[in-house]
Amino acid sequence: DEALDRRPELRARADELAGAEAQRRAAWARLLPELSAGLAAFAADVPYPTGKYEGWRFTLDLTWPLYDGGYRYGRRREAEARVAEASAAATQQRLAVAQEARDAAREVATSAERLRLAEEQRRLADDSAASARRSYEAGILSSLDVVDANDRLFAADVGLARARAERAAAGIALDRALGRGP
Repeated sequence: DEALDRRPELRARADELAGAEAQRRAAWARLLPELSAGLAAFAADVPYPTGKYEGWRFTLDLTWPLYDGGYRYGRRREAEARVAEASAAATQQRLAVAQEARDAAREVATSAERLRLAEEQRRLADDSAASARRSYEAGILSSLDVVDANDRLFAADVGLARARAERAAAGIALDRALGRGP
């Protein structure tokens, strides 16, 4: 819901749809008769039959084109098609934004679980390295075993850093999908 409220491309699609609907209303209005009125005042050097030198005229015209070769009906159908197109585009954009937000939220949850596992793996590798050092000091293991345990600890540190970076990237992707930030 947050993504659907905040994402600017959805507002743009809604504006496109509103514009298409306004064009449709204008196309329907072209089918109605036109009513116009006019008022004119005039003066002359020679008197009119009434004996006055000035006068006025008021006109009221009703125009209703009966046939225009199908132009107005074609424009109306075109406007209706534009509304359908804008409506479909808005629906498609809403579905895409909703899917992107769901995918980003799922990735945050997945990366959080990967981070938890990497932290656990790091803890186990640290315990293993410490145990290997103690065993080496006690003469039970060779220095090669200690080096191997330290390599696994290093790999666990790298995995933990990667998991933290992936979790941060997933959080940024979620913020973007929800329309937060710039």
